[in-house]
Amino acid sequence: MLLSFILLFSAAADAGTVRHDLKIKTEPAKGVIEAEDSITLPEYRADTVFYLNNGLSVSVLTDGAELKEEPGPPPASTKYSLALPRGRKAFRIKYSGTIPPPPAADPLGRDGVPITPEGCGLSGSDLWYPRLEGARASFRLETDLPEGYECVSGGERSSRSVKNGRSRSIWNAAEPTGEMPLFCGRYKEYPAVRGGTELKVFLLKSDEALAEKYIEAAGRYLDMYSALIGPYPYGQFALVENLR
Repeated sequence: MLLSFILLFSAAADAGTVRHDLKIKTEPAKGVIEAEDSITLPEYRADTVFYLNNGLSVSVLTDGAELKEEPGPPPASTKYSLALPRGRKAFRIKYSGTIPPPPAADPLGRDGVPITPEGCGLSGSDLWYPRLEGARASFRLETDLPEGYECVSGGERSSRSVKNGRSRSIWNAAEPTGEMPLFCGRYKEYPAVRGGTELKVFLLKSDEALAEKYIEAAGRYLDMYSALIGPYPYGQFALVENLR
């Protein structure tokens, strides 16, 4: 069993942060993702360069913006250049497709789990969302999956609902971060509070005793590092079982 740690937090973004307002719909049985991303830049740029996984097809929804594919991208990705109308610093794109497994001996070190009927485990390096060159980003992420699946990401989960056969959640990561992970699966969630910090354990099979062990271990981990470097500064801490 491989567990991934996610620090879940909410804080003010700085002035140089790229903002993503991202809505995704995944169909694990088909291995597909559909997404729409409203991106706000910290300032106007004549050309904006970003990367997406080459299994995804993208189009721009912003009037007057021109999108073109650039040569020489890293393996398993596509490089795009976007020209915006003068003075505009926000744009909207949509994309969809499948995310294949990373290539063998991937030079970028990607080891993500693509979207499968069992779930997914993707990091920012898997390019499941637009990665802008040299930019840190904050996020608002809306997820939509079939009922029975749960999504776990970075940031603070502000809502969760199950209705009409769909499982939906909203995650907010207001503090600038290097990347945004995406885990999905038939998770069983085990919440707890230790020392004022909300802990969450997400397991692929029901196991209350195992979840409690991880909760206790996470509590000890937080206590140890709080004693060494000061109080844990975030409101939430999550442990997620990966599919690998």
